[in-house]
Amino acid sequence: MPPETPVKTALILSNLRAEGGPALAADLAAVWNAQGRAAPVALLLNDDDMTMRDRFDALSVPIVNAAVGPVTPKRYPAIAWRMRHVFRTESIGAIVSIPNGVHGALFAGAALEGIRQRVVHLGNYPWHWQPDFWKYRLLMRASAPLTPDLVCVTEHVAQGAREHFGSVAKNVHVVCNGIDLSAFAFRGDPRPTKAPKVVIVARIDSGKDHANLIDAIGLLRALGIAATLDIVGEGSLRESLEAQVAKAGLAEAVRFLGRRRDIPDLLRAADVFAFSVRPEEGLGIALIEAMAVGVPIVATDVGACREVLDGGGCGALVPENDPQALADAIARAATAPDAAQVRAARERAEKVYSQAAMADGYARILGI
Repeated sequence: MPPETPVKTALILSNLRAEGGPALAADLAAVWNAQGRAAPVALLLNDDDMTMRDRFDALSVPIVNAAVGPVTPKRYPAIAWRMRHVFRTESIGAIVSIPNGVHGALFAGAALEGIRQRVVHLGNYPWHWQPDFWKYRLLMRASAPLTPDLVCVTEHVAQGAREHFGSVAKNVHVVCNGIDLSAFAFRGDPRPTKAPKVVIVARIDSGKDHANLIDAIGLLRALGIAATLDIVGEGSLRESLEAQVAKAGLAEAVRFLGRRRDIPDLLRAADVFAFSVRPEEGLGIALIEAMAVGVPIVATDVGACREVLDGGGCGALVPENDPQALADAIARAATAPDAAQVRAARERAEKVYSQAAMADGYARILGI
């Protein structure tokens, strides 16, 4: 049962950039506000990007800028002291830290202020193949004594944390990110088409593989299949992808739509949702949104997609970095969509990936 007096809960964010972390915090805040379960506060480390401010304003969620300055390990003691002051000033009783690595400094400040309810979020698979991963692992391990609870978005991410970080929290939980199912109504069984409209919704960064998807669209069009691709999202690699599209002569087939608010409509208008990603992918909220709407799905066969799509029962899985396999799967999904698979995807979204279930999972761990 929710407490009689809702606990003032800090949802700590690096900033309000348009990406998964602030979206997750807004979803938690929306449910907790509606339930009276907590009094959420968006607590920013810095206010250098406020793109998603209007979403929090619409929920009447207070936004507090801690203004900690540069977030570097050398400054962690100063950050801890600054956060202690903010926690005291704002009367914070519980914490969910979306950023990790720096969470040790945040939790040190919380511990000094006597805040016991501390949760850190892990949304991506540990990128252990990178040469500087040892620094990340060191920060995670150093934070372990101050970390009661680590929440991973999939079992795949949790397994990666155990394997590549070691012991970084007293308790490791899996709470899947969820969506507002009412906003993503099921559109019914898919219809076959020979001119597929393909869409990907994702940040344009190194965790995704848009380049592979663009190559796949080129292969389809070379075969006379009039496939088109809408790329929804922004990110640091957009310019290089635009150059790739121009060089391949695909300017008429590939559109960059940027950030959009009409994601449900874009998904409903698509024939195939293609989620081309790399192994560090943690979940992919847009993948769940596509499942809910009923768009035939083709995704890279990495741990997170395999788990979300129930081993291929809710969408096609293709090898990483294989544009031909991706092109073939898109063609099959468009010309002979599997209605049973699409319905199974919707059912799984309802059972496993609801916003309410996600918010309840975090609340139970926090004890609020």
